[in-house]
Amino acid sequence: MNIPLLVISAVLILILLFLMSSKRYIFRSHVRTLVEAPLGHAFSVTMDESLMSEWMSTQELQFIRMEKLQGADRAPGSQWKLVFRSKRGKLMEMEQTVTDYIENKHFGFDLNDPYFHFHIDILFDEEEGQTIITENLAGNSQRSLLNAMMRIFGRQSVKMKKKMYERLKQIIEETYHQSV
Repeated sequence: MNIPLLVISAVLILILLFLMSSKRYIFRSHVRTLVEAPLGHAFSVTMDESLMSEWMSTQELQFIRMEKLQGADRAPGSQWKLVFRSKRGKLMEMEQTVTDYIENKHFGFDLNDPYFHFHIDILFDEEEGQTIITENLAGNSQRSLLNAMMRIFGRQSVKMKKKMYERLKQIIEETYHQSV
């Protein structure tokens, strides 16, 4: 067997074992978007379920719908089912539990599926007539292999989030300028 190939294979196996070594790995992301529209308008567009498929869909996942499972609308403790369709046509369901809701300020929730658990905080701040939308995400899996995949593909996930928020920015600004 070729010695360099053997060494490269051994190194790759060690790296994979390291990446899989911890179920305690927490994936974190931070996305900040500046929107040229007042805070109240930005918040209401972000929370508008009829517009979510326009900005929450990506090349990999299409947002289909949101269904209330229990609780009052947006109240902490309320639970929702979010349904997405993969590019291969498979439906994927995630359960959302609202943890925080302060109108025009904060929307926090836990998002779970059979493989991952995430906590997401979407924060809204106003600065000189513009709105800053910040998403902070932290999540992990109880499966070591999936945590390893998050370590490897996490940057791609952040790029996807940035594209989603850029699309949200466009929608907010377009609807604001149409209303003025």
